[in-house]
Amino acid sequence: MDAFQTMVKYYNTCENKDTNYQIIEYILKHIDTINNMAITQIAEETYVSKPTITRFIRKFGYKDYDDFKKSIYNTYYKNFNSSFRLTDNQMYVLEKEPKKFLDEYADSICDAINDFKNHFDYTKIDFLIDEMMSKECGIFAYNQPLNCAMEIQNDFFMKNKIIYVGESYSKQLEIAKSLTKNDLAIIMSNYGNYFSEYKEIKDILIQNNVPIILITLNYHSPQLLNFKDIIYLSSQPFTGVGSYPMKLFTEYLVRRLRVKYK
Repeated sequence: MDAFQTMVKYYNTCENKDTNYQIIEYILKHIDTINNMAITQIAEETYVSKPTITRFIRKFGYKDYDDFKKSIYNTYYKNFNSSFRLTDNQMYVLEKEPKKFLDEYADSICDAINDFKNHFDYTKIDFLIDEMMSKECGIFAYNQPLNCAMEIQNDFFMKNKIIYVGESYSKQLEIAKSLTKNDLAIIMSNYGNYFSEYKEIKDILIQNNVPIILITLNYHSPQLLNFKDIIYLSSQPFTGVGSYPMKLFTEYLVRRLRVKYK
């Protein structure tokens, strides 16, 4: 879960009178102009001190106020096409022929699921489970794959095994720093781009010689990091299907865990 998602989760669960709730609400109401605001302006508008805003920023995983503004800006102005991995033609169909788009999108998801069923090397699941049970293990992910990581973590808890998952960037950074060459890092990334988003974590894992297993749909994932293993969830490109194969992988893994370690 990235910093913005962590902030929204807090907003959805805390009481309205909470100071951080009020700050978040102000940010969400002014998300299109935050990038042009000084930290003092936000403090004045939310009736808190400048140090309170600074603590707020760090609490939710931002490095400093500039990092906060840049992140909010990128979240607000993120290109719709690239966010959902749609071509210009798909965007046109979505706008002009929504039923056709729905049919094609549903078909592509079914194709991806069937590809996983027909080509996935299921023996890798047992190998991965054994590795996770025998070593200190951290799972690194963001956005939708993070939910899969948390589901896996929960099922390992039921087997008396601690798996480390960070919902914030700062927590993931802490986990990365704690791992050694005798441990295991698992990256769950639909399109293999986790490290482009979290470069500092990549650098720490490499520096500490932590073995890394990448789980991804992207069959063009780079080999530059000398991964211990890459578990591919597809045998061909599926660029617009989101986390459906990752979710299926997760559901199979936790079920296999329960019968393998009774």
